[in-house]
Amino acid sequence: MDPKLLQSVQSIAQSLRPHFGANSITEWGQLALVVLQVVLVGLAGLTLYYLKRYTDETVKLRKVAQDQVEATLMPIVVLTRAEDGSKFFVKNTGKGPAFNVEIDSFSAGRLPKSSFHQCSMIAPGEQNEVLFRIDSKPYGPREFVTFVRQGYPDQTFPTTIHYQGVTKSYRYQTSQTFKFTLGKYDLVIGFDGFERFDRHPE
Repeated sequence: MDPKLLQSVQSIAQSLRPHFGANSITEWGQLALVVLQVVLVGLAGLTLYYLKRYTDETVKLRKVAQDQVEATLMPIVVLTRAEDGSKFFVKNTGKGPAFNVEIDSFSAGRLPKSSFHQCSMIAPGEQNEVLFRIDSKPYGPREFVTFVRQGYPDQTFPTTIHYQGVTKSYRYQTSQTFKFTLGKYDLVIGFDGFERFDRHPE
């Protein structure tokens, strides 16, 4: 117990000595100590309760603020191609920069190993050329169409783009599929969906 508190209790007991016998004073002093200990425990419990409540509210407010910033600066990255069929691009159509952009390789069954060159950052409204390779050989959209027509005419090629926003509190992903039109047999890069994931789920 706090020495100052103990000294106060003892002073109270001394002041009661003229009115009570020795045994009464001892009993009253012990009772007072018990009551004070109960009160102190209760105050400590209330302090911990309100401290935890304050901490929880602070965390919620901070997350709300982060969500507002993220919504204002949310990136949306998609794969596209040049109109003349010469290059692939990753384009950021969102309102904020995209960081650590990674593009999954195609998972089509018989296709040899493929890969996309990764990008560290794409500013909003901008696009970066992305190199696409099959067995380490570079392919533009035109070359890829020819490659598919020769050996994989009926296949589609899904891929997923992974990236982060400016606060880096979330991970994003865009799902797309490479398809080929009939007749002219041109490449179409379809948009399948967009998702956001909390990096630190509760």
